[in-house]
Amino acid sequence: MLLAKLVPVLYPWHNSGLGAQGVADMTYSTREIIKSFCILMVLCGDMVVLGTVRIDRMLPNFVGFWLQMGLIGLLLGVGTIYFTRYRLFIQGAHGEFDISDEFQNLPNSYKVKSNVVLGQKGDIDFLVIGPTGIWTVEVKSHTGHISSDGQKLLINGFRFRKDFLKQAWAQAFAVRDRIQEHLGFQMAVQPVVVFSNPRAYMRFGTRPVGGVQVVGRAWLLKLLKEGNGHYLSPETIDKLKTAFV
Repeated sequence: MLLAKLVPVLYPWHNSGLGAQGVADMTYSTREIIKSFCILMVLCGDMVVLGTVRIDRMLPNFVGFWLQMGLIGLLLGVGTIYFTRYRLFIQGAHGEFDISDEFQNLPNSYKVKSNVVLGQKGDIDFLVIGPTGIWTVEVKSHTGHISSDGQKLLINGFRFRKDFLKQAWAQAFAVRDRIQEHLGFQMAVQPVVVFSNPRAYMRFGTRPVGGVQVVGRAWLLKLLKEGNGHYLSPETIDKLKTAFV
């Protein structure tokens, strides 16, 4: 039973596509993570209590007391690390929920797939194929003032620990390579980094940063609908979809 509860922690995402069911699946995964975390902490607490009871019987009182304090401190430290990790995960998951809601407002001519896994490149939050081209969309849930130093993105004047522009390009290249491998031709793929939280402030507009479109949630649909000069026919869109089935 414990293993079944912990599976969503180890494999949190369901490659379910978009729509109401996709959002429901992702919400279920988040709930399972919270439940699994609580179960894990309760079991660890039980182990500490049982272990310290036996320690009290084997060691002098003062040694047993400090050993108990050490075990409790270790448990609290591990719990804090995991809580922080999954708090960030949940924050990111809610960011993806918000962006998935935005995609519901795209015309039917646009095809959207979520959590696309291509080899060792990690998963792509969203792949959008529509009349205006092919887009990889990486969702970030950070808050603050987003800017650029010409090479990397900054938050409140400091570089992010991870190079989001490099990550976005790697995803776009992975999609381009998949199309080449499965369909035998190359297509331009436009990487996008979207900040889902309304408290993320930026002034890029639709001007790319290092070739990557960096936008807030409010600008995403405008970007996808207006495009960047490409036009794909319905037949081409349907053909491109087959490379990501």
